[in-house]
Amino acid sequence: MILRILAASCLSAILLLIATVGPSAKPLLASGLVASNIMSDTTVTTGTKDGSLLYSDFVSSVLGYAPPYRIYLPPGYSTSADRYPVLYLLHGNGSDYTEWTDNEKIDYTAGYMITHQQIKPMIIVMPTGEHSYFMNLPGGLRWADYITRDLVPHIDANYRTIADREHRAIGGLSMGANGALQLAFNHPDLFSIVGAHSPSLFLSPVGAPDFMADWNYYAEFDPIRLASTKSNLQTLQIWLDVGVLDAWRGGTELLHTALSDRGIDQSWNEFPGQHEAAYWISHSPDYLSFYATAFDRGITTPTPTPTTPPVLAASTVVAPTSVIEPAPAIQLAAESADSGVEIGAPVAADPAAAADGDVQPQDQAAPN
Repeated sequence: MILRILAASCLSAILLLIATVGPSAKPLLASGLVASNIMSDTTVTTGTKDGSLLYSDFVSSVLGYAPPYRIYLPPGYSTSADRYPVLYLLHGNGSDYTEWTDNEKIDYTAGYMITHQQIKPMIIVMPTGEHSYFMNLPGGLRWADYITRDLVPHIDANYRTIADREHRAIGGLSMGANGALQLAFNHPDLFSIVGAHSPSLFLSPVGAPDFMADWNYYAEFDPIRLASTKSNLQTLQIWLDVGVLDAWRGGTELLHTALSDRGIDQSWNEFPGQHEAAYWISHSPDYLSFYATAFDRGITTPTPTPTTPPVLAASTVVAPTSVIEPAPAIQLAAESADSGVEIGAPVAADPAAAADGDVQPQDQAAPN
């Protein structure tokens, strides 16, 4: 156990070091190669023992154009006929489909953990969602339908996936966590596993994006209200995590309460830290361990009869021992996408308020 903790801690430190490369540097891939700026549906960066990262796209019948995505293929994919479980990871509002690899280095983490037999191999798909919260925009692009009707069938048809819900997970950070929750809650027949990493959850239309102004329409995509109304959520394996200094913590706690009040089991995790890339990098090994364990465990086909999934194993990753103090007043996070900070996320007025999750809807600034 001590060796596993030390290994995970060293991995987190390495990831933080890699993430500090200058803004002009090209990202390192799981293979140790440098990413190309060229993106097409045939461009492949082949990997070594650590896996491969592909850049691809296809014309979506739902959206009417070809949004790009990245896909990580595990070690051994090109030399075997094996099929693999699939994890869909959604990006935050301040970034795009490149975030999980360029900022959080998830391909590097997955390659390391797989080759060191800490987790079993999996495919990781990272789609784009622009600034949509991965919902169907009223009168606009239908991003939720793109994921469920176009992307999932496309991935199953073109890669060696295990094409069933027990081997299909969805997760995300910040805006992407919001999207992952509503997609899993609305489609438990498609996904059996969901992870929400620092979800940015709105408590009212005040401060929310304009496309959430119709609060009744947004109820179809609001994870907090879906947690109180949707059936079959007990068939999901759910992970929630949030930093104790995260200004969005209040909404995550409300979601946790809504699920708990219905007797819906979940893995609830609070770690030191705030709403930033350093936090997600530090806990990427936690996230991958959860998904890999959930794939191994499996869960029954959706049924109205409540079930109680086994309690998830405790994390083996040492949480950060220090955090950056929040700004002294509420303000918009003005950092670029490369910073890993959610654009439009509120910054806590003081550590005590953030630690208590005391973030009110009126304190939430609308994302750009």
